[in-house]
Amino acid sequence: MAFVITPTNETTYLAYVDTTVTPNTTNFLQSSVTLAHVAESFSTGSVLGGDPQSVNRTFNGLITEAALYNKSLTQQAVLSLFLTGIGSGPIPPSPPAALASKSIYAGAQVQYNGTAGGSPTITYQWKSAVIGSGIFTNIPNGGNISGATSPLLTINGATIANALDYEVVAANSVGTNTSGVAALSVTAVPPGGQWTVNFQSTNATASDGFVGLGSYTGNGVLGTGTYWNPIGDPQGAFTGGTYTSVTDFRDDGVTHSGIYATCNGGGFSSEASPSPASSITTLLGQYVNEYTPLAANGGGLILHGVPDGIYNLVIYDIDGGFSDRGEIINVYATNGTQTGTTLNAQDAYFSPNDNSLLFTNVQVAGGMLLVDINPNPAAHGGGNTESDFNGAQLQLLSYSSTISNVDLSTTYNSTNGAPNGALHGTLTLNWPEGLLQTATNLAGPWTTIVGPPPFVMDTTNAAQFFRLKVH
Repeated sequence: MAFVITPTNETTYLAYVDTTVTPNTTNFLQSSVTLAHVAESFSTGSVLGGDPQSVNRTFNGLITEAALYNKSLTQQAVLSLFLTGIGSGPIPPSPPAALASKSIYAGAQVQYNGTAGGSPTITYQWKSAVIGSGIFTNIPNGGNISGATSPLLTINGATIANALDYEVVAANSVGTNTSGVAALSVTAVPPGGQWTVNFQSTNATASDGFVGLGSYTGNGVLGTGTYWNPIGDPQGAFTGGTYTSVTDFRDDGVTHSGIYATCNGGGFSSEASPSPASSITTLLGQYVNEYTPLAANGGGLILHGVPDGIYNLVIYDIDGGFSDRGEIINVYATNGTQTGTTLNAQDAYFSPNDNSLLFTNVQVAGGMLLVDINPNPAAHGGGNTESDFNGAQLQLLSYSSTISNVDLSTTYNSTNGAPNGALHGTLTLNWPEGLLQTATNLAGPWTTIVGPPPFVMDTTNAAQFFRLKVH
């Protein structure tokens, strides 16, 4: 067995001679995972077979003929070491690595790894066919496809045209072998709107061995997704409670949208292993549990201050560290309730109906959008008692031609306490949507007051004017 680590991934090789069959077969298998690694300093402690995080995961046995290299070996180098060790001659290709069917959103990247073992050097040719037809043709490199003649086929920015069956043929001078067939399903994402606002659960505290990962920076399903408003945890460790986003920026990270997210949930914390902000684990590895529906707790996920209009909405609901159970998600829009279920098998990130759901034609009026995230007892054989919320993206498709009810309401509470017994008190302002602005005169300049409603001020302040800016 060999482990090859690069800055961006880890590949495990398993090579062995199967003496239980006649004639004996030589097998060379490979599995790769994309994973960002950080520099590690080796000490006098365990290098192989030990796990500093848990003694229960330390290998209890003997490791012989171990070797540590100061570079990442190629697949051919690992194979050569194995063949040299067993004194073997030419070997026809072993069956390429098993290919799994995948489901992705349009625009996402997808990869298939069909590495095979054998000697001399193996060549590869990827093929595709209309799903279910069985008629395969060679895939050329070019466009959004690369690696068509290598073990790793990469499709960047997948489109509906890439929704095909795929297989790979491995060959060398002494034989060929063809992989199984994997189907690629591509779900179309509606065209982008005028802006996107993104929210992500974050936990900056450490509790019970879990470590908060901070905020995610990267693409999601909708929009560019480069700025994610954190839904912070002031209590620590995501104990049961209500959490509200601390920022309201649009996707540019500069312009205020006036939209805030509130999440009501149960306990539990975030993913154990820290990862960089650009890692998808930073988004999907932090979550709040939703235990009860809207009728019981006043709302699972609530988006406040949403301008009247039509939207796309994506909900993320998987713990990125491991495959979890599915959820039932209800979106209560003005034009009716939309419902979807997830499986949370985690065969791919941003996988439709697996770890994320896309809701289209979501109409909002009155400034508020309610979302339920509940356990799905049917997922993974039933018995699910928890549901996870990681994040959401809201994408505007079009504003409503009329605004339903944008009232700036005020409440004044007076008290005797000012100098010379004069009356003063507090003024409370509430509004359903838009940005609250203030100025000292009607001509301006007008300044945006950042923060969700209500806004409370002491009336001992100088005279002020207020207005709402919508759209």
